[in-house]
Amino acid sequence: MYKPILCFYYLTYACNARCQFCDIWRRHPHTAETAKVQQHLRQLKELGVRYIDFTGGEPLLYEDLPQLLETASRMGMHTTITTNCILYPQRAQSLKGLVDFLHFSLDSADSNQHDSLRGAECFNKVMESIETARQLGEKPDILMTVTNKTFNQIEPLWKFVSSKGLMLILNPVFNYTGKDDDLDKEFALKMLQIPYRKFLYNNKAFLKLRLEGGNNTQKTRCRAVSSTVVISPNGNILLPCFHRVKHKVSLLKGISAARNTETFREALVYQGRYSFCRGCNINCYFDPSFLYLPDELFFRSLIAKAKYVYDKFIAD
Repeated sequence: MYKPILCFYYLTYACNARCQFCDIWRRHPHTAETAKVQQHLRQLKELGVRYIDFTGGEPLLYEDLPQLLETASRMGMHTTITTNCILYPQRAQSLKGLVDFLHFSLDSADSNQHDSLRGAECFNKVMESIETARQLGEKPDILMTVTNKTFNQIEPLWKFVSSKGLMLILNPVFNYTGKDDDLDKEFALKMLQIPYRKFLYNNKAFLKLRLEGGNNTQKTRCRAVSSTVVISPNGNILLPCFHRVKHKVSLLKGISAARNTETFREALVYQGRYSFCRGCNINCYFDPSFLYLPDELFFRSLIAKAKYVYDKFIAD
């Protein structure tokens, strides 16, 4: 059994936005107990998890977030937060230096379009948050969810973001709600053809997978169960992933015990092979999955990551 490298910890399902391409805000706003999260962090460290994404909902709604970030960092785990920025200006000081990969969501250079997509007036908060973060010596990435309607915003957003010396991360929208809101192949092909640019993260493995029809259940590339631990706010491991939950395994006896159940072993065998896995292209699970097989997708993803590291941490 592969050791997981990544944990998506859903601290809360509460959210102060109403994004068109997300349904988490429609769920009951469950919130995790800090003491239990602390306990789980110790267990994740023992398991070998190296990266932890504290997510939601909107993670900045979670009052004890700085405390959890400090614990994870002290244990040697790399931390990630993605925020809509509504609360960032007032919480920025408490988060300073605690987030390794700080992501601000921004989908359009047009304020009306961005706010419409997010279902909240947050464009100006993103602008304020960028300046606040820079004043604190932080270097956030700008995460753009690319849809059929926002594809033409890639160029103006990249020009704006790169002028700030920040990275623009392109995140192709994926369909998991049953709506026809996936990225059309026409735009996926155009994204695949975008030349490499400084301060632009465009993982072409995601696009190649989509153009090939997504996950093949007969020859799966998905390693969601092997690579990733997904924990819900009410203390369950979600299998095989957050977006396609077939099983919930309680963590009352700990993460290792949950991963030693028959339910978990079944999910491990069938990862990427369930009927609902056919055609899947959910970026956040294929991103770590690409690491497990040295094929074209592996190398395309590796090139994108190497370029990200160079642009963000090495290049002037």
